[in-house]
Amino acid sequence: MLYNEPEYHYFYDSIIKLHTICIKYNFLLKHVFECLKIELTGENMTPNCLCISALCHALKSIYTALNNSTKTLNSLLYGFSQIKLIGLISEISKLSVLHVYMLAALKADPNEIYYQEPDSSDWRLLHSVLSIEVFPNVDENVAEFDKSSLIMWASLTKALKFSSEFGTFLAIIGYMIYNSIDKLKSEVKAELVFSDMTVTKFKNICALVDNKYIAFFCKIGLPSIKYSKAIFIPNLLPKFTTNDYRNGIIYTSRVSISSPILCTQNKALYNSNKYIKVRIISPVNLPRKVSGKWEFQDEITTVMLHIHGGGFVAFSSKSQQSYTRNWAIKANIIIFSVDYRLAPECPYPAACEDVFNVYYWMITYMQQQLGINAKKIILAGDSSGGNLALSLALRIIRSDLPHPVGLLLGYPALNLSSNHYSPSLTIALNDVMLRHSMLFEVLQSYVGNGNPDVDPYLSPILIPEYELKLLPPIRIMIAGKDPLRDEAIRFTLRCV
Repeated sequence: MLYNEPEYHYFYDSIIKLHTICIKYNFLLKHVFECLKIELTGENMTPNCLCISALCHALKSIYTALNNSTKTLNSLLYGFSQIKLIGLISEISKLSVLHVYMLAALKADPNEIYYQEPDSSDWRLLHSVLSIEVFPNVDENVAEFDKSSLIMWASLTKALKFSSEFGTFLAIIGYMIYNSIDKLKSEVKAELVFSDMTVTKFKNICALVDNKYIAFFCKIGLPSIKYSKAIFIPNLLPKFTTNDYRNGIIYTSRVSISSPILCTQNKALYNSNKYIKVRIISPVNLPRKVSGKWEFQDEITTVMLHIHGGGFVAFSSKSQQSYTRNWAIKANIIIFSVDYRLAPECPYPAACEDVFNVYYWMITYMQQQLGINAKKIILAGDSSGGNLALSLALRIIRSDLPHPVGLLLGYPALNLSSNHYSPSLTIALNDVMLRHSMLFEVLQSYVGNGNPDVDPYLSPILIPEYELKLLPPIRIMIAGKDPLRDEAIRFTLRCV
């Protein structure tokens, strides 16, 4: 028998639900076609047509699979090969996302840039601030990366069942070798993982990066750096709730409190509700205090507050050192990389509170406690970290605090609303790093009771026009095949 009992029941239940799903969406599509009178052909489809086309493709795959057989459901289950069946399950899982995309696409603003001709004023304005870098053999490299990523997902998921760190480490190596030999089977396993992924499983898989044995080998490949240590900064400011953010009462001015003590306690005593973990990465030694005065060997006056990505639910400052160390060395800056509290255990606004507390500490106590006289502070973040960096910049503007001199954002998550649509979102249907099945789940786990349709701290693309003008210079890096690409383009147009 091809399947063990849990897999059998999972596949069987999915097949049972198939007819109901197909009938529902077939009726919906017929209604849409009649209303819009659209043709799903041609290369230049509008965004709503693109979305509906993707939905049709998923339905067509399901119908083809079903109509090729007149057997009963039980016979159908045994008659399919495992590869075809898991492919079918993958297509079914896309439907729950596609119908949301489609309904949002039908309500899209017809004046959006994606409905405009390539020579329109908006496109010309965008190209005036856009710098495009084309890498050689990008398609081949992306295809190879995708295959390697599928092998990784299949291997890491299997390794989760081991309890000890060393056992997990050996399991990862073994499964990686095994899945590299049989790549087709690893792709099938990865598709099954994607179709049944949960936030908890995603977090557990990502946490394997911090396995001490994996971290040891990764550290060998890291650039050499003079200083890389974690410190623990005490929470200095009063806690704000989702309602406080919604009602706009978080415009904190400077708080008059006694100088806090920098906490350098060991990790076992670390309490994320009282302290915020921050990793300092510096290309030079930090100042030393001698006879009550700071002594500088190499004084650096530009620092960066870095906020890591990970869908608001995963990763850490430690796992991002492959590039933060390079930044520190090449730009000759000191980087403070924040380990903010993660969802779903700590939903919005916990992460916003943490990064603001760290910024407040930097401009208030950093020189006093570390001897670093930062004349310039840059905010940087990628993906969810880009979202938090922009929301932090907005709160700084609304507070009586010195402004950062710049923002560096990598593929930022600028719109967390599920009621919007961008053509690039359909890339997530087959994205190997953040599949559609996880995109909504991780965002919802972070949003909690917040309202990303109206709250600019959740969806920075909603920052009011007059406050956009107060933001420091911004550089945004996006990739051509990133699901978050289009919101970055929209935001750029609002800023220029």
